[in-house]
Parts: sequence; structure tokens; C-alpha cells
Amino acid sequence: MTATEETIRIFELKDARSVPDAIHPYDTSYKGTPLIIDNGSYQCRIGWATDQEPRIVYRNCYAKHRKDRGKKIAAETEILVANEIGNIEAVRFQLKSPHDENVVTHFEAQEIMFDYTFSHLGISTTQVDHPVILTEAFCNPNYSRQLMSELLFECYGIPSVTYCVDGLLSYHRNNHDKHDGLLVNIGNYTTHIIPILNGCADPGSSRRIRMGGLHLTKFLWRWLQLRFPQHLNAITLSRAEEILHNHMYIAEDYMSEISKWSDVNYYEKCVRRIQLPFVAAPVSTVSVEQQRERRKEAARRLVELNAKKREEKEPKPKRVCEDVSPKKKADLEQWVEEVKQQWREIQARRAARRHKRQEMAKRRTAASQERMRIISQLARREKKDDNFGMRDEDWDVYKAINKEGGGSDSEEENEKLQELESALRQHSPEFLGDSTASKPTSVAENYQIQLSTEQIRIGELLFQPYMYGLEQGGITATIQYVLGLFDSTTQNRLVSNVFLTGSPSSLPGLKPRIERELLAMRPFQSHFNVSLAKNPILDAWYGARDTSEELVAVGLTRTDYLEHGGDRIRYHKDGNMFWAPLTPIAPESAPGSAVPSKETTPAPEAKPVSECIFSTDIITTVEPTGDSSSS
Repeated sequence: MTATEETIRIFELKDARSVPDAIHPYDTSYKGTPLIIDNGSYQCRIGWATDQEPRIVYRNCYAKHRKDRGKKIAAETEILVANEIGNIEAVRFQLKSPHDENVVTHFEAQEIMFDYTFSHLGISTTQVDHPVILTEAFCNPNYSRQLMSELLFECYGIPSVTYCVDGLLSYHRNNHDKHDGLLVNIGNYTTHIIPILNGCADPGSSRRIRMGGLHLTKFLWRWLQLRFPQHLNAITLSRAEEILHNHMYIAEDYMSEISKWSDVNYYEKCVRRIQLPFVAAPVSTVSVEQQRERRKEAARRLVELNAKKREEKEPKPKRVCEDVSPKKKADLEQWVEEVKQQWREIQARRAARRHKRQEMAKRRTAASQERMRIISQLARREKKDDNFGMRDEDWDVYKAINKEGGGSDSEEENEKLQELESALRQHSPEFLGDSTASKPTSVAENYQIQLSTEQIRIGELLFQPYMYGLEQGGITATIQYVLGLFDSTTQNRLVSNVFLTGSPSSLPGLKPRIERELLAMRPFQSHFNVSLAKNPILDAWYGARDTSEELVAVGLTRTDYLEHGGDRIRYHKDGNMFWAPLTPIAPESAPGSAVPSKETTPAPEAKPVSECIFSTDIITTVEPTGDSSSS
């Protein structure tokens, strides 16, 4: 293996830090332009409907940082928002997010994020005179939507808001001519399996898996910390996230891939070494040849010093190799080889003893089990008088217990080894000592972590969540369950367009894995098609930009908000349906009822998905068509 091949598999960590966002100037031509906010639980992407790309992309979190914490006076609190946090690991435990999983629940934090957004877009007025297109979670609770509408209308005075689902925006942008399909939306906290028929999502038959990109990152983080405890502090959550994005992939056949790593050659070929940062030692100006000459000189001086000590104690013995003439050069080489052979034999015996001692320390080896058998026999004997050791045969027990136990290196053997090494250093300059010892490693190698089976183990959590500790089905198991809710004809319509989107769907190997799983679960010779979003990260924002005029037309206006409340929405193909809350009415015959009975008109039944019509009317009373609690 060449040095170039070795360097290729060593990867440096970028440790990229966020750059503070610039405050964009506000132009009067923007007046009335829709503002698109993809309010994800991991990243928030903001831009005008006339922009080609989002103007601002930031981590959807903030931190309250205290200055002068050690002083007795009251410390000044500084709020660092989004990309203002240069080193996120320094304030990891102070981070706050508007989301609880994928649902916005902390509206104080959401207001801080909105203030940051509008100020960096150059909107200096207290009133935001722009329609807002905002993404929300699939099957978002009415209460969360009500508080969000209240925040936007009452605090910022927006004219209208349109709520959309990011996965549906991405689906309709990539599938203009396909009205049926199965949407697999992998997010930061959750994964949704959503059937789409005639362009409409069916929430009653949809299912949610509590597994997303954040779980993959945390699992990899803890896994690497447990595997490399010496680098516990160096392996941070941010670095685990970078490793996940750059070095993880999804195996098409997990069991066959995992078995390949038992082969040493495959391991050396496919292992990836991640270089952790470290402080390098001062570079020495001494060359390798000079270091080798210094070692030889130090060994020669050691031999001379030992020889002088022996001369003081006893007369100097005649050296075997003194005054060797060129004629006897062959004899010298033969003698050196014999000395090397003796040295190798002693090293082999020492290595065998070390191996035996290691085996004895293990519980399930034959030698260890034999020792435990003899000891257990001694323990079972009835002992009236403790006279063990009075007879010579009693001491044979220790010999049996210590048989093949390895023993320790004798002093005579150590002296013999030192004599051989001294002679070899003097007459064989290329001799450098114990050849069986491992090569000295550099400082950089001590700060490296190896990625082997982790490369496929992390992505497997999406298909086997029980590895993370979740008692839920994976993506393919949930797809099979959702398909089982429909007849065979509808199943064929759904699998004809299985669409993958969401940031974690950009992991390599996801599409071939889904295709392989569908081939195994679908009937023989049935057809299916799996496609991946062109840009799984930004397609939701692009989809809202491309259809901004249609979305603004079906938005919730301020008049609608004041008349119907903040939880009401106008239904459209890219958004959620409205589920009217069931208000209990006290019956007329109820004893002690202070509320008079009222005749109520029963709510009309919801239209089936196949008969769904895109309408701008506000849906005020719609009963659920299925169990949406699990989605």
C-alpha cells in the first residue's frame, strides 16, 4: 500500500462555523410581494416570492448567553439567534427552539425567530404588509395553528397567511402530471408516509414514524463516544452531524453488507479514518538518518559501558568476533544469523507466554475452564481438619491449576536476551530491536477514529427503529401497512409513484433500498416506481415560490381570522385539512344542567379523497374520515 492510498482514506473535519446573516436592504418594489417561510424544525429558509434562492437560511434556534457570569452584579443577558451563534457547541445546553419535535409549541421563541427574520429582510416597520406563506407540520393541531395565526395577525399585522405542508409542496413540484402517489417525507424528528390520490393527501390513512435525521445524528454521536472514549470531548454533536452528512450511506442489503466487514482485506479497503483536531508537537529539524545514527551511537555507548562494568568485576573474556579478517566475513555473517535465530526463539517463547496469560484471563477458554473445574472440585470436598499441604501430592494441585498458564519471564532469560541484543547491535547495524513490536505511531494517528460498520448502521435506523429503542415499524414496514389499507387497484396506483423527499433522504442508497424492499413485498411481476426529489432540502421552498399566486389566493385573510378564529384554514392541495373540534353539549335530561339544550345541525360528512375539489371556501365543519391520531 502506497502512502498516497493511505492518505486518501483520511478525512479532515471542516468544523464549519456559521456566518452572521447580512441585513438585506428593503426595496419599495417588494410591497405586496409574498414572503415564503419554510419553518422547519432544523433549518428555516426565508425569501421573497421573486427570489431564485432563499435569501436567509439559518438554524432554527437561539441561545441566551450571560456575560460576566462570575461577577456578583447582575449579569447582562445576550440573545444569540440563528447564525449569530458562531460556536454552537459552546451554548449547546442553552439552545432553545420553537418546535417540540415537528410542531411549534414555544411561541415566545417563535416570536424571537420572526423578529430576526423580518429585521434581516430590511422590514423596519412594526407592521409586515406582506402575505405570508408558512409551512407547518402534517396534521398540525388546531391549537398550534391558532396561536401561530394570533402571533402573525396581532403582533405583526400581516394581511393574510397560507399554511402549507413542506412534503406536499415538494411532491407537487416534482410531480406535475402525476396525481396518485405515495409520499415518504423524512424530516428532522419524524417520517411521514402519506398516500396521495387524485392530487389530495389522505390523512386518515397516513402514518408517522418518530424517527428522523436528529435521531441518526444522536445515535452516531453516542456510538462514537462509546467506541472511542479517549476522544469523548472531541466527538461533539456538530462533528457527528458532519460525519453523518459526508460518510454515511444506506446499504441495499444490510445483512450481506455487514458480513463483509469481517474480512480483513475488505476492512482495510473500505474503512474511513476521520482526523480529529490536535495540537502538533514542534517539528524536529533532525532527519531520519540522523535519528538512526544517534540511536546506534547510544547503543554502542551502552554496550561499552556494560563492558567496562564487567571488566571491573571479572577478567575480560575473549570476544568471539574480535579482529575479524575479510576471509572470515562469511563466518561472521553465519554467526550473526545464529545469534538472531536464538533471539527470535526467545522472543517467540515470550510471545507464547503472553498469549497464554491473555487466554487464561478469558472465561471461556479451555485452560480457564480446566482451572475452574479443579478449583470447584476442591471446594466440594468435605474439610473437617484443614491439613491441606501436609502431603507432597497436595502441591500437585497447584501444578495442575497453573499448567499451561503461561508463567512469567525468567531473570536468566532476560539476561540472555540482553546479551544477544547487545551483540547484534554491535555486529549488525540494521538490527533495531523487537521486530514483533508495533511500529511507532505518529501524533496524528493517535487522534483518528475509524468508521467501519457505522457507515451503514446509522442509516439502518430508518428501517429498523428498534435499534434506537423505538417500538415502531420502519419505513418499509409502514409502507406495507399503509398499502394494506387499500384495495389492490388503489395499491397499484400508489406504488406507481413512490416519492422520497426531506433532508435525510439525500443519504446515498435510500432509493435502491426502497426499490429492493418494494420488490420483496409486492406481488410477482407487479410494477412500481421510486423517485427522489431533485433537491430534497429546498424543494419545499421552491414549490411555494412557483405557486405563490395560487397559495396567496387561498390564504386566511385578516377578515377570516376575526370572523372564524385562528385555527380555521382554507383547504388546498398543499395544505392540511381542517378538523372541527367536537364540542360536548349537555343533554336536556341531564340532572343539574345549567346549560339549556340547543338543537344542533349535524355536521356534513367529509367528502372522500377521490371526490376532493380544490375550493377557496373556509371549511368550518368537517368530520375526520379516519384515525388521524396515529399520523
